[in-house]
Amino acid sequence: MIKKYTTLLLILLISQHLFSQSSCTPTYSLTNITICPPSLPYIWNGQLYNSAGNYKVTLTNVAGCDSVANLILLVTSPPISRTNITISSYQFPYLWNGNNYLTAGSFNVTIPSPTLPCDSIAILDLYVSPYLCPAVGNTLFISNLTGINYQWQLSTDSINFNSIINNNNYAGVNSDTLSLNNIPTSWYGYKYRCIVNGNSSNVSTLKFADTWTGISTRWEDPINWTCGSVPDSNTDVIINNGTIVLSSNATIRSLYLNPSALLTILTPFKLTITH
Repeated sequence: MIKKYTTLLLILLISQHLFSQSSCTPTYSLTNITICPPSLPYIWNGQLYNSAGNYKVTLTNVAGCDSVANLILLVTSPPISRTNITISSYQFPYLWNGNNYLTAGSFNVTIPSPTLPCDSIAILDLYVSPYLCPAVGNTLFISNLTGINYQWQLSTDSINFNSIINNNNYAGVNSDTLSLNNIPTSWYGYKYRCIVNGNSSNVSTLKFADTWTGISTRWEDPINWTCGSVPDSNTDVIINNGTIVLSSNATIRSLYLNPSALLTILTPFKLTITH
């Protein structure tokens, strides 16, 4: 008799299980998530995920049925922008994205994004040109040596060096940094060194250059040149692109003309290049 009831109970349990299975409808969900690398590992439904991908977990919903949750996890890199800037030493400190920079180098700033999942990264590559602007003639030379006693020297023939003193053109002749002010372009090629505790520093050479920016096409218009002045006979001219029209006689020291740039010299004028 007990065996008969046991068999009947087992049949009822199996029937209930089969009925519950047949009446149970699984549910499905899909979640799309985009994160930045610092947010890894990402926690979702109690699981840790270390990389982008498609993931699935099976849970139980309120009805006691399977609930299949799908995750599409994207890992995006932060937007990166790069800016290359070349300045003369007299333009320090250089202001960029709210920061002042006192030396050449590569600098990063993180900019919060109101819409993107990642903050953007802005990179500044800041270079110092070895050239001076002819209209300004200001620059700094810094000794690569350190010590107690400093004496800056000048060579006008690239052979003999003589000590210099502070005057209208020089300041800091007995320090590690020599400031040059209002230097005429006729000093192109002058060389400077610093004697530090009896040892000679690296030699720095004065050079003047002007680069075409091309607001208009007129060579004679100062606004078309980075230095804000028309190049003279002691200035190296750099033309990377654009259309330039020369309508007067001009003399410059040297000329770099990119093949993509177009320089037209109107008749009867000429351009004299001395080097």
